[in-house]
Amino acid sequence: MNYPQFWIQASPRRKRIYSAIFVFALTLLAMAAGFAVPVSPELAQEIYNQLNQTVTEGNATGTLAPAIFTNNFLLCLAMFIPLAGFGIGLFIMFSTGLAFRAVLEAQLAMGVSSAPPVSFDFFNGDFGAYTSRYNFCG
Repeated sequence: MNYPQFWIQASPRRKRIYSAIFVFALTLLAMAAGFAVPVSPELAQEIYNQLNQTVTEGNATGTLAPAIFTNNFLLCLAMFIPLAGFGIGLFIMFSTGLAFRAVLEAQLAMGVSSAPPVSFDFFNGDFGAYTSRYNFCG
């Protein structure tokens, strides 16, 4: 296989950095693709209500943080499946983008104006966690 010259000359550390940047860009692209999918007002409201119900019940019982941790842990475990794990991770990010689109659509329909929820996921570490999982574990 003919690799580009920059890859051949790169040290193992630099190759890992290039790989991390590539996977980070792919996860951003997958999430942006999900966010770009149009969502019907009914589906947007249904997703919004389900998310609010989950958060409300989790806060009331004090189990929100453990539930989020368990959910993310199980999703990350699925990404360890050889070959399929990468696709599973991209699908997870696509679904996250779709959910953010639904929440934004529901908020706009209700007249709530706020910053796009995508900024929350960008800063909460999902991209960094998924990028490091792809690069360091397989």
